[in-house]
Amino acid sequence: MGIYGVYQYLTSPGWDVLWMVNTGQGDYKEGGGFRLFSTMQSIEPFSAFMAAGLMILFTDSGFLRFPAAAVGYLAFLLSLVRSAWLGWLGGLLILIGSLKAKYQMRLFVIILAMAILVIPVVASGPFSEKIGARLQTLSNVKEDDSFSARQENLNATFERNLFNVLGSGIGLGNSDNAILSMLYSLGWIGVIGYAGGLVVLIMQLFQHPEGGSNLFLGTARAVIATCLIRLPANGTAITGVGGVILWGFLGLTIASQRYYQDRLVRNSIDDTVDI
Repeated sequence: MGIYGVYQYLTSPGWDVLWMVNTGQGDYKEGGGFRLFSTMQSIEPFSAFMAAGLMILFTDSGFLRFPAAAVGYLAFLLSLVRSAWLGWLGGLLILIGSLKAKYQMRLFVIILAMAILVIPVVASGPFSEKIGARLQTLSNVKEDDSFSARQENLNATFERNLFNVLGSGIGLGNSDNAILSMLYSLGWIGVIGYAGGLVVLIMQLFQHPEGGSNLFLGTARAVIATCLIRLPANGTAITGVGGVILWGFLGLTIASQRYYQDRLVRNSIDDTVDI
């Protein structure tokens, strides 16, 4: 996905241009330079999958992870999706904080090696201007037209659904905010039950200590955090493509914790039998 994404950014293939024009995405620019979406249908799903994939890349031990990181991070940055960037950063901080010291040192070495590969590529001529300009908007969002328009849309959506008790039906929500989309679809009664259950589930998953000594489990939790951080800025973070990632990794985390619990019970039984 990363390799094709960079190719797409540099060459503007005709089939991708046709797709963008007919779907009305509005990001096409003659001669290349549009916000890439690689093999996905738009930038949001692409950035969601890349954020999760790049997080999982930390658990890989093969040599190919480094060239994959160079191309992957470049494509991820060229998507210019700030919520995905922030989600990835938040997930990385949670991953680092949840690991034991031994695994933290290993992770720091991997991050340093990837940074040495990625930074020179990102800083090169064809890419640095757009990425740098997008990064600068994070420090002054009040003057960013995209942020202002999104804020106005969120305020209007919230006012329309403030007294929506029963909801308007599943699949009808259309907002830049996943929480407001749930409110529109499910109403206050549905949101309290649905979101409340999700919060309780996530709290239980993050309370177990196994993630500190298991890099994959810690990474799965970090991917979940990446998805959750994007909720205020992505209306499909729970039900769309982002939802596939969120619910998939919630399932993996639950299965992993059940495995550890079962192993503890088996070890306890074996110790009792030996005595």
